[in-house]
Amino acid sequence: MSSNVLQVVEELIASPFPFSIQLDESTDVSQCNQLFVFVRYVQQDTCSIKEDFLFCNSLLETAKASDVFEMTKRVFNEQNTDWKTKLGGICTDGAPAMLGNTSGFAALVKKGIPHVIITHCVLHRHALASRTLPPFLKEVMSTCIKIINFIRGALNHRHLKDFVKKWGQNMKYCFTTQKFVGCQWDRS
Repeated sequence: MSSNVLQVVEELIASPFPFSIQLDESTDVSQCNQLFVFVRYVQQDTCSIKEDFLFCNSLLETAKASDVFEMTKRVFNEQNTDWKTKLGGICTDGAPAMLGNTSGFAALVKKGIPHVIITHCVLHRHALASRTLPPFLKEVMSTCIKIINFIRGALNHRHLKDFVKKWGQNMKYCFTTQKFVGCQWDRS
């Protein structure tokens, strides 16, 4: 299954348009470092921007920039993707291993691909900015997060869907489509 998905994404990013990637490194519950890479590309037949999960691989030894770079390079080379000419942008979190000026992942990519645009993830910026909120805004934010988490919890969400089905179209406005950086997910 995963090889089929990877093959489909390979074919889609093989279009003549540039693509960008977003990387994030995380440590799972077994203390194993995982590298997640998402790809954003232009779908050739519709000229629409698409975003797909590209791969998740374990970083076997360390999560240093050189390890992340080598793994990313290896995956693109295995896919026969011309990433050195087609990669247009990279988005990462603010970790030193990702954004370090001299030996971070972004710097290593920039050495080989000088035209690539490096950006810092908007969500990570938002998280950093929300740490310094005034107390009254923190309280509002905390309340909103609790409400959303309560509604989006699996059991409560199923109950809400059943309620909406029972009472018909009058409650349809409860389910909306979320838009995020040109992509949209149907949240219902």
